[in-house]
Amino acid sequence: MRVADQAMGSPGVPDRAAVAVLGLVATTLLGAGSNGVAVQGLTARVAPEFPAFQWSPSLGFADQDFLGGSASLGFGRYVLLRGSYLSASGMPTALSASGYTGVGVRMIENSVDASILSAEVQLRLGSGKVAPLVFGGGGIMDLSPEGRDEQRQIIANYGGVVDLRLLPWLDGQLLFREYRFRLDRSTIAGASANGIQSIDPERNDLKSSFALSASVGARIGGTRPSARADRLDMDVGGALTGGDGLIIPVEVTASVLRFADALAIGDQPLDRRTRQRSSPSGGRSRSSPE
Repeated sequence: MRVADQAMGSPGVPDRAAVAVLGLVATTLLGAGSNGVAVQGLTARVAPEFPAFQWSPSLGFADQDFLGGSASLGFGRYVLLRGSYLSASGMPTALSASGYTGVGVRMIENSVDASILSAEVQLRLGSGKVAPLVFGGGGIMDLSPEGRDEQRQIIANYGGVVDLRLLPWLDGQLLFREYRFRLDRSTIAGASANGIQSIDPERNDLKSSFALSASVGARIGGTRPSARADRLDMDVGGALTGGDGLIIPVEVTASVLRFADALAIGDQPLDRRTRQRSSPSGGRSRSSPE
């Protein structure tokens, strides 16, 4: 499914809002105090982050270091919810290296301010002082090319973490993260004397980029026993060690994708167990079992 570019409001507003939200979450977690968090069996963590991005060459971005921070909430020893905000200013484009030159116009390099706001679920694969984590999530990436309209892209991210518990209240993490999203490179190029740049023929392709980051964070809570946290630990720990404590419900669903009438496309069932059969009259399509 294509993720369309969306023009944003005034420059800088998404950045300030994201920083305010992340700051409020961090303040709330820390303000709860270790006693309040520990009673519920939760662990809160706040940390700065310094990721180095290696963009896919086909994206048209030069590699760039970002700055940001994260706040996370742990439920027992294994499951964590994490939110992060990252930003970079004046990131140069590398459109010529991406192979995109436009059609009939000379592509002009540009600089871009970028920010990424994301959330993810993490699973710690062990309870020792050193353990790996795996995670997956999503978010939004705002791009502000100089002299052009701002763009917003939906992103997916996943990866792994090496988690090191240095002290009861201090830990370090090394994160390997993959980002996937779509981008029309014509929207980040410099303004052309001939007007609007030509549309990128690869705008619907899903691109990937890699980021490596390190963080040292402060942790509070998780030191007092909690019945809820203990039950979650038993379920997840049993699944990781081959036990049967974790129950994962599985369900089969069927959906119908309804297109706008102006597109003249019939409703499309999204059930893998059916196949499409066009109506001879050109009306809505029908489905039949495989």
